[in-house]
Amino acid sequence: MPCKICSTELIAIRNIPTCPNCKNLSLVPYDDSLEISKHYIALFKTKFEDIIKKFQKNKLLLGFFWEREKEIIRFNETYSTLDLALLTSSSLLIRRIIKMDSFLEYNQPTKEDIKKIIKDYFQIISFEEDRSKLESGTWNMINLVKYDLDRLEDLPLVDGIIVCPNEKYSRVMQTFAKHNIVPENVAEEKVKEWAKDFIHVERGSKKSKTSKETIGRFYEMISMLYTAFLRSSVFSEAYKIPNEKLDINPINIKKLLGRYIISHENVTEIDYSLFKEDVVMIFKKDFQKIFKNFVLSEENLGAMPIFLRIDNRIFVSQAFGELYSYFLHAIVNKEEFDNETERRSKIYEQKIVKEYFENHDFKYYNNFQIKNKMEIDGIAVSEKEVIIIEVKGWGSHKLLEEKTSKEILDREIKNAIDGIHIHQKTKTVKHKVPLKNKIEWASLNRNLFKIKKETPISGMLIINEVPTISEYNGCKVGFIDDFAYSKTGSRVMEEGR
Repeated sequence: MPCKICSTELIAIRNIPTCPNCKNLSLVPYDDSLEISKHYIALFKTKFEDIIKKFQKNKLLLGFFWEREKEIIRFNETYSTLDLALLTSSSLLIRRIIKMDSFLEYNQPTKEDIKKIIKDYFQIISFEEDRSKLESGTWNMINLVKYDLDRLEDLPLVDGIIVCPNEKYSRVMQTFAKHNIVPENVAEEKVKEWAKDFIHVERGSKKSKTSKETIGRFYEMISMLYTAFLRSSVFSEAYKIPNEKLDINPINIKKLLGRYIISHENVTEIDYSLFKEDVVMIFKKDFQKIFKNFVLSEENLGAMPIFLRIDNRIFVSQAFGELYSYFLHAIVNKEEFDNETERRSKIYEQKIVKEYFENHDFKYYNNFQIKNKMEIDGIAVSEKEVIIIEVKGWGSHKLLEEKTSKEILDREIKNAIDGIHIHQKTKTVKHKVPLKNKIEWASLNRNLFKIKKETPISGMLIINEVPTISEYNGCKVGFIDDFAYSKTGSRVMEEGR
């Protein structure tokens, strides 16, 4: 909600809603904020590279590789929160440093050096993410000192500017929370609650024989990883594979990793020729796809580093690799992942919507089929109004913090209301019955539901993400969580939220 005094869009400073106008805060103009952000990123990267190039390159790579592995081992064994900052920083360092040269090679990094470098590097990542948020218009920059775009080198390194979210970012935060990506204190409470029902997942692939089965059993975790790993272009760089249309079974990656015992002391390493034998044995003719996509080396700089090749040795990231293989199901088996999302929506979300309307004095008709030509998810009937309900459950979107996120969700909402379905892989368009046609059908068949002639009939699309628009083509758009948690119907019914 905007400021009650002056209607200015609020920003959040230390999680406190603040009106920049009433508080006389100076917001940096959009283009200036991007230029200043770019300056800080370049400055910190230069200073950082000057520091790390004093160390031995391969020792740095192995150090980051091992710290990432240790974090997943800790996560698996203690059933605690996952340190996404450490995970992302170490993964990005591995992928970026292997591309760099001109290392002085005279300093061997200590364990403390490695940990400090990972921690410091996340500050650079944060600056890069800030730029994405500023570009998307969901964050603002506040300047604390005067600046000159021609003399940005005069800006202090700290305390010169701050960046903070505005009201638009609440949509992103709500979507993150829905996928259990929350602040550390909230995460710790959730983990305590879940711990009593925790079932340890053993290594290997003995229980799930198919991708569909794996997605069904571990849907919540896969969905969380998909949202977390692809939240922005920066995070996507840390976790993406070169080929998203890769046609391999992630279960086989787990089988490969399961051949190697997890060490609690050092990175597991194996001779390259022995590793290649294992890959060929499991993946047969597709073995080169594994090397291309998952074995990082100076000759293969784009690979996702589940495996790291240095000279004739392969270093194996078993714990991280097994976690990553779950995430892969949402990439290489996207259609099955989306189908599972839709299946759960039909069961869970339609039940919520039905209960909501019934609790607010509506008679609710669920999954109304019209001679195999048209299916209506729900028809909510009361004396005052009738609402034709369409419930859509989408898998989470990529790059939620990017400028394109809103545009994509806008388009999907409009397509859902207009009855347009675009196949994820083939991009072929399938036309379904638009929501307005279902409204017209209900209007012509009022007698079936005992609807009075003067009672208005409207449409509502209910989705499992915070809507970017509240109404389209005469139909309201609602967020499923509002129906699950709202005590009264006024906000949902009046605002379409």
